Amino acid sequence: MTTIAKRYPLFSKSDKVLWMLGDIFEKSEHKEIASIYYGNILKNYPLSDLTTNAKGKLVAFKVPVPQPDPKAVAWMTAEQNARANAKDW
Repeated sequence: MTTIAKRYPLFSKSDKVLWMLGDIFEKSEHKEIASIYYGNILKNYPLSDLTTNAKGKLVAFKVPVPQPDPKAVAWMTAEQNARANAKDW
């Protein structure tokens, strides 16, 4: 899974891959590593359905909650708009 997340960052389910990796490390009691994956969801996939849960995990771990990357916000907004426009065809 880590290969998918690194090699294909624009894969449409990358946020879910990061969530699964965070969950695996959290369950194996490596919360410091899990927090990296949850943080990446917030930074790189800020419009994901998983952001609220990822933020909750980081708050529970008592680690800093990263701000979304403005480029990621713009990219995800454009992606959502393109998909919405494609449905109109």
